[in-house]
Amino acid sequence: EYTINHNYSISSHPDAMSPTRDEAVRSAISYSVDKEYIINNILEGNANRIDYPILPAWQSWWPDPPYPHRYNLTRAIEILNDRGFIDIDGNGWLNYPPDWPGAAGADTTEYPLRIVFRIDDPIRYEIGMYLVSQMESVGFATEPIACTSEQVYEIVFLNKDYHVYIGSWDLGNVYPPVYLRPAYHSSFWCTSNIVLPPSLPYSHEIDEYLDRAYFANYPDGAEGAKHYIQLFCKAHFNHTVTIPLAAPRVLEYW
Repeated sequence: EYTINHNYSISSHPDAMSPTRDEAVRSAISYSVDKEYIINNILEGNANRIDYPILPAWQSWWPDPPYPHRYNLTRAIEILNDRGFIDIDGNGWLNYPPDWPGAAGADTTEYPLRIVFRIDDPIRYEIGMYLVSQMESVGFATEPIACTSEQVYEIVFLNKDYHVYIGSWDLGNVYPPVYLRPAYHSSFWCTSNIVLPPSLPYSHEIDEYLDRAYFANYPDGAEGAKHYIQLFCKAHFNHTVTIPLAAPRVLEYW
């Protein structure tokens, strides 16, 4: 998946609001990703597409009908332009909107999208470089950070100094509420949750769905948990919390 940091800023640019804090930018990133290309060309067809952080084995827990992230570079550019990202100086790179906190009108080369991926994992390296290529094709400058697992731990998990991280999580066949709550609930921020800080306007909504799913008891039980996980999936999609990509057909991870 493309793990997205929703924090207000990162330590590399502490005075500027992060691009991935903005819902329009996250949406533009999702429209820039061709999941079928990744599956067919990078994963060589050995994967199933997913649009939620839930494995195909639990497909009945996906929303009905599903809400897929659609690939559309033209739409990605429209979203960025509508938000105020315009190449005002004609150098080929978008500029931040004039009202952007800490980076008003700045070129995106000054505050690029910081994309972190493992150099010792060929698949994640290719998926990371693919996103670099896609974002730069729409005019949004990037800073690709290829590093070892030890460096990833420091940059991503300790310092949260990233905008997008190419994540891969081994889930096995775990009951969705058990792993989704520590991964996305705001009370786990800076531990198992590296995505959603407590200050977000949509944190309360996501927290409520995850709590109700995790603590579902009789008479709700599993059906009640499933209902709230489906609501979580819709919120996950609507706010582009992360961008799940694929679940390999042999190894069940996303």
